[in-house]
Amino acid sequence: MDTISIQLKVEREFDNFNSFESCLIVEVRRAVLEMVKQYIEKMDIQFSRIFEQDHPDYRYNGKTSCKLRTYFGSVWINRHRYRRAGHKDIYPLASFLPESGMSRMVADLAIDLGTELPYGRSSRLLERFLGIKLSGKGIWHLIQREGRKEREIHDRERRRIFEEARDEYSHDYQTPIEQRLQPPVYIEVDGTMVSSREKGEDRFEIKNGIMYSCIQQIGKHRWRLMNKQSYTEVENSEIFSERFYAFCRKRGLNWRQPVTFISDGAGWLRSTANYVFPLAEKCLDLYHLKKACSKVLNDDEMEIINWTVYDQSAEELVGKIQNLVRSKNLSIKDQTELLTYVSQNRDSMNYSREDRNGSGGIEKNIGIHIGRRCKRQGMSWSRKGINNLLALRSKKLNQMWSETSRRYKNCR
Repeated sequence: MDTISIQLKVEREFDNFNSFESCLIVEVRRAVLEMVKQYIEKMDIQFSRIFEQDHPDYRYNGKTSCKLRTYFGSVWINRHRYRRAGHKDIYPLASFLPESGMSRMVADLAIDLGTELPYGRSSRLLERFLGIKLSGKGIWHLIQREGRKEREIHDRERRRIFEEARDEYSHDYQTPIEQRLQPPVYIEVDGTMVSSREKGEDRFEIKNGIMYSCIQQIGKHRWRLMNKQSYTEVENSEIFSERFYAFCRKRGLNWRQPVTFISDGAGWLRSTANYVFPLAEKCLDLYHLKKACSKVLNDDEMEIINWTVYDQSAEELVGKIQNLVRSKNLSIKDQTELLTYVSQNRDSMNYSREDRNGSGGIEKNIGIHIGRRCKRQGMSWSRKGINNLLALRSKKLNQMWSETSRRYKNCR
């Protein structure tokens, strides 16, 4: 076992702690990087000896240097090189060093910064606090590579269910008691537009879906969606629906769980609900219903809707709206728009004061998940670039929300 020790010499006095701390950080980094260099080059000798024994047909061809980015800064390493005619050069140390010459801790930190902040600012923070020079473009490449891996995981689950017909998970098989204790699940889906840098279009839509179990009050005026999981992607509605369903199933959605699907009633959202959540109870967001009605109904007529919305069945509510609209002298366009909207969503208009009737959860989630990173002033995106970024941002936020839900659950 090797013992590693560090000795630092501070040869001058300081008139304040900040100067001392800055000097100490520089000296610690210098000492640690020197130890890293010595240790890795020692390992290089051991790996090279083993390689020479196992591959006598390769000949030693000198040393080359490579840059290694570590949590303490960047360091140049000299490593053995071996060559054989007609083959690529071999570096025995390559099996020991991290991929792309960057430690996992540095890569994770770069991804964490890049999924929260613009790439240029993330680069400056890395250099300021770790002394590592990694360009904004370098962080972009790292996020694209890792994001593709994450998206492939999601698509593998989609193919498993929709192409291989294997929609079975261990959490589907529960005892009768476990089934009775199974909490209801709420699904909310919506989309938002971002500026595009794709040729021939100004904007495109990012679709976002969330799954959660309940709402818990955590403060006087604060509420939290418990066990929330979020999925985001730029894709057509059919592919998004399949991947979002596979995402929910992988994360615990049970066949037998009661599901409530809340949306603003847009056409693609109704298609998503009917395609992948056909047994769910549909709910048209009450705010969007009132907003659509308020475009053609006056205040007194809206007051009638507000007073009766909870006391009638969906058919009675639809009939009430139709009668109010037809009693007014409206243009055919205004009348048709509202009546069509209400008719298409009539199976989603059973409201109760005790149940969830609004899609505020998805609206807030879009602001957190997409708006804070992708809708800042001057930002524009390619579809592929934003998909890979959001895949990693989703992963990070879902892990954070899971930990938060467990913490609040334990504090009950």
